[in-house]
Amino acid sequence: MHRSGTKPNEFTFVSALHTCSFEDRLNLTNAYQVYGLITRLGFESNVYLVNVFLTTLIRHGRLDEALKVFEQCSNKDIVTWNAMLGGCMQFCCSEVPRLWYRMIREGVLPDNFSFASVLTGLAELFDLDLGVQVHAQLVKSGHGSEMCVGNSLVDMYLKNRSLDEGFKSFKEIHFKDVCSWTQMAAGCLNCDEPIEALRVIDEMRRAGVMPNKFTLATAFSACANTASFKEGEKVHGLRIKLGDDIDVCVDNALLDIIPSLYLLQILKLMFRKDPFCKSFPQFNPTGTSTREFCNVVKNAILTYPT
Repeated sequence: MHRSGTKPNEFTFVSALHTCSFEDRLNLTNAYQVYGLITRLGFESNVYLVNVFLTTLIRHGRLDEALKVFEQCSNKDIVTWNAMLGGCMQFCCSEVPRLWYRMIREGVLPDNFSFASVLTGLAELFDLDLGVQVHAQLVKSGHGSEMCVGNSLVDMYLKNRSLDEGFKSFKEIHFKDVCSWTQMAAGCLNCDEPIEALRVIDEMRRAGVMPNKFTLATAFSACANTASFKEGEKVHGLRIKLGDDIDVCVDNALLDIIPSLYLLQILKLMFRKDPFCKSFPQFNPTGTSTREFCNVVKNAILTYPT
């Protein structure tokens, strides 16, 4: 087209850049050539074209080049900022706070994608202080109840082991999907609250949300931490109902709970028959004295009264 003397317009360039967005070195070279032509023909002030080129660079992992184009853009819109926030969140989380502060300082009003990106980045950075500030801005904006933003907010609190705030934010999400519920359950498990994780999964099922493989893996891990036969059987029954749609990670998690559950049951039976642990030296995997091992068994029975 260009060789024939036909002058391209904005729509031509958009189509060309979209074609170059696929992750291939030749496509990246073509993208630079297309943007060079955009600049020569005076379209560099077209923010839509800049945004498409930015997105193309980020998809190819060229964050440094994307930042240069971003700095050269004189009329950034919210899409420009979001593209850059998303790129930093994906490739260089340490840049997220600086970019966020600058965005707010320049008077740009963040939208759903802005909040979701910055909260995801702060979760990876374990930056609870800035996360709380962003949460306050989120409340003022009125976007807090929307699922994509709510999930990112909950994740930020849970990654920082702030379980109470995570629960509060979780309850404010109007429409929770399987990712919302699974994230909350996994967060409880990460905060050493396996019983709470199982409660969340039970509540999820009562809400009519079907678990996925990640939910079940979380549930089995929680069962392993509680050594509860009853809960383990419930989750295993659910795994059977879901059938072949579940992959190997779930079955591996199931295998993890079997030894701990059965070992505890065996120890309980032995303790009832032999409360003074006379026969326990043959069954002592801890390398401690018989008396110490007997105390371990007593504590286990008190801790996990299944």
